[in-house]
Amino acid sequence: MDIKEKKLLELIDLYRSSEELSELISSLPRGYISVKQISGHTYYYRQWRDGNRIISKYVEAAFVPGVEAKIALRKEHEKVLSSVKKDLKKVQRYITQHEILTPEQLSLMKEQAKYDHLSQEEKKAVLSANLPEFSSSKAGAKFIEGDETYNRLYLMSLGLL
Repeated sequence: MDIKEKKLLELIDLYRSSEELSELISSLPRGYISVKQISGHTYYYRQWRDGNRIISKYVEAAFVPGVEAKIALRKEHEKVLSSVKKDLKKVQRYITQHEILTPEQLSLMKEQAKYDHLSQEEKKAVLSANLPEFSSSKAGAKFIEGDETYNRLYLMSLGLL
């Protein structure tokens, strides 16, 4: 495997990881738990920023550990996503500097990373609409089953993999 192919495969993995992490992060609560003492009673609130406003939502005491764990998990995933994005920039820079792909193709690949999370019926439709030459191939079947990425098929169609 040459360096060009290695970088392209790394790019596919980074796009897919970025998309998966973004989806996961958006499903987890953001903010922090704030503890308030009011008239001798303890109340818990999940608070987060929305622009300049701080939003508060009451959390029952029994649910506080679970909410705190989800908030912590979100923060961990945000750190990982930040690292993935840095790596992605490095790989993209290499690929454009060595004229392996154009910036437009990179942008297209970023959008196409979302195709890997579609249902099988949606994947069939995307495949027949965009890459009909793979509709009845083994690689196309692997994409539909979830064992292959759409971007890999795209690069195969360009003759780069």
